Amino acid sequence: MKVESFVDIFISKKNSGYLFDLIITRILKNYIEYQPFIFKYMQNYQSNLIDIQKYILEENLEYIQNTNESKIEDLMISLNKTTVSKFEYLLHKDLANKLNEQSQQTPQQISQQIPQQSTEFKKHQVQLQKNTNEEKWSNEKKRLEKRDPKIERDPKIERDPKIERDPKIERERERDQQIQTKNTYHHFFSKNSIFKDNHYFFDLSLCSPGTKNKSTGLNIKSINIESIKIFYEMYNITQYNNLFYIIINDNKTSLSIQPGNYSIDYLIETINTLMNYLNVNVSLILNKKTNRVHFYSKYKFDVFFVKKEYGFSLYEILGFDKMEYNNKMEYISENSPIKDVFSDIYLKMFINDKELVKYNTTFHNFGYYQKIRLKKSFGEIEYIENDGAYLPFDIYEKTNCKLVSFSFYNAPDKPMHNLEFEIITFFECS
Repeated sequence: MKVESFVDIFISKKNSGYLFDLIITRILKNYIEYQPFIFKYMQNYQSNLIDIQKYILEENLEYIQNTNESKIEDLMISLNKTTVSKFEYLLHKDLANKLNEQSQQTPQQISQQIPQQSTEFKKHQVQLQKNTNEEKWSNEKKRLEKRDPKIERDPKIERDPKIERDPKIERERERDQQIQTKNTYHHFFSKNSIFKDNHYFFDLSLCSPGTKNKSTGLNIKSINIESIKIFYEMYNITQYNNLFYIIINDNKTSLSIQPGNYSIDYLIETINTLMNYLNVNVSLILNKKTNRVHFYSKYKFDVFFVKKEYGFSLYEILGFDKMEYNNKMEYISENSPIKDVFSDIYLKMFINDKELVKYNTTFHNFGYYQKIRLKKSFGEIEYIENDGAYLPFDIYEKTNCKLVSFSFYNAPDKPMHNLEFEIITFFECS
């Protein structure tokens, strides 16, 4: 196709304006405190967006030339996504820097401040100048504009030898086209994983489409999770936490709850039914005024909860702090019962067994990649789409990605098992 036609559409007032409005809306949705800076530097940021579009065009010039008319819409969507990802990342960093700088300034300094070119975009422009040649871009575009489209699509026709046979330009074009084809989305299904040591492993062996050697992998520049789908079919009562004992007058009774997903009220009802069936003279209630759980009896008794390796224990779900309580007629939980142990899920992500930590915590050096808030009910599907709230994770050291793994926690010390999920991830490669 004609490059000039694609350029006119890609860097048009309509398309650039649409991308700019989309990015600004997404950022303000999550960071309203950036609004004064966006209004103040609006023109600069609009100019920055066009600079990034030009940079992306330069990197994909050869690929644009060889794209069939039938695939032009897909190409436009792909480059728009790349533009949004790069510009949104740079804009977010620049706005965060401005907010931080303002917090350290006096009101007089702020009032005297004159809008200047953004720091993060200055860095990007320096890098752009290193990687691209504006004169080469201009000459190449003019050369292509003069050429016959039919000749342009015929690889047998000899091209301008001054440009086409320059080894440096050839290497750059091959690299740019390789980058375009290697950037890829991957859809991970839990059923295709190998579960080991709390990890869902995927032997990815990423490679460029059409490459015969499937074990070479790719050098990853950045990663972004596009969407997560979780099938809410997890049990809060499992084989690991369903057992406890009650001892009255040296008579020890074992009580085992059928695994399943229980509300607090239904769990208490089930335990009472079980104790009545086994003739255990103990009752269990939830005090609605204090939101505390009570074990009580007319006799002194002991309660002993069995805690195994995984997940929340039964005593934690009921609001108790200890595994064992002795020689009293009543025990009141120290905490409120946990209504939903899966309301917050922490996703960890690993590349070649090395963890990618976006968020650090104060809990024993526990970190995670993304937090998932489950809002659906048991038996439903929770779908989380990245609407711009989550920025790409940049990787600065050379990483040949062959193995990807995920792990899930519903508390910093509680890994989750038996999840059914799907994750779509975008890999930007070098």
